[in-house]
Amino acid sequence: HVPAGAVPRRDPAFDRGRPVDGANPATAWDGYHAIDELPYLYQPRAGWLRGGGSPFAATAVPGGPDATAYPAYMDVAGDRASAAWARQVLGADTVWTAPMLAAAVFRGRVRMDDALLAALVDEWERAGVVDHLRVEALDEPLATLRAWDGTLHEGSVAATHWILLGEALRAGLGARADYPHLAALEAVLAELRAGWGTAAVPWGEVNRLRPPAPATAAAPPDYPAPGAPAWTDAAFVFEAVRPPGEQRRVGHAGHSWVGITAFGPAGVEAHTVLPFGQSAYPSSPHASDQAPLYAEQGFKPRPFSRAAVRAAAVESYAPGARGADGTGDAGETRSRNDT
Repeated sequence: HVPAGAVPRRDPAFDRGRPVDGANPATAWDGYHAIDELPYLYQPRAGWLRGGGSPFAATAVPGGPDATAYPAYMDVAGDRASAAWARQVLGADTVWTAPMLAAAVFRGRVRMDDALLAALVDEWERAGVVDHLRVEALDEPLATLRAWDGTLHEGSVAATHWILLGEALRAGLGARADYPHLAALEAVLAELRAGWGTAAVPWGEVNRLRPPAPATAAAPPDYPAPGAPAWTDAAFVFEAVRPPGEQRRVGHAGHSWVGITAFGPAGVEAHTVLPFGQSAYPSSPHASDQAPLYAEQGFKPRPFSRAAVRAAAVESYAPGARGADGTGDAGETRSRNDT
């Protein structure tokens, strides 16, 4: 497993996380690193590995490469909470099977910012000295956040509060208040109460997936989405916005697919899910057929060998034999498992 790909050789004296002076010849690339110069794993002792935004997050398993032994520019992303969660879950002394791994993938966590939570608690305690009634209204929501371990699931009220709070703070809400973190949380809770009649709204009610629907559909499909925005470091990235006049958020971007692959004596066993569908044509049967699977936190089998693909195919045709009318793109191969 070589996650870094083609990496240019560069002068490590420069901070590649910032713009460099292109007029300085020393900042120019000097060819590419050879494969044996990249972080890689061959037959990992741990028995598993995880893809990620950082080559060292992907290979951070027992026996994996040491990031300090490589140029810093090979790892500008750094470690992530999602990678740390994967190491914690997958690092257990367990012989993993594909079904076990599929179930574990959805038990992801978001990144818990200890400094933010500490600041929130500090402001809550200080405000309580001068305004007891104000902080009393925040006792329950704050206790929920303090007890939460960051596990993301559709029934989590804490996930709703934490993610909306993070977005409010990132947007500068409450920045000029005496207690900025407290003010942002109050604004989030007030908006939830105004829109939903309660602040205890589960994440699955707020975060929704609405795939394309045929024009004849009475209403578009609408499913709870288990993912979260990229800044949370969730295992499933799911970016959503609120349509005008709605309280729910509807996904428009994120991980287009997530897959697990098991290598064993009998061959390769692969499973995937495409939350946003395989086809952008609403009339296609594959525009939204995987959305409920994603909402139910499941995977579909993915044929891996030529024989398996042919066995699963429902139609084969030559490129250009069909038009882009929603029933199939030129050169498309359709199968029962949407491969």
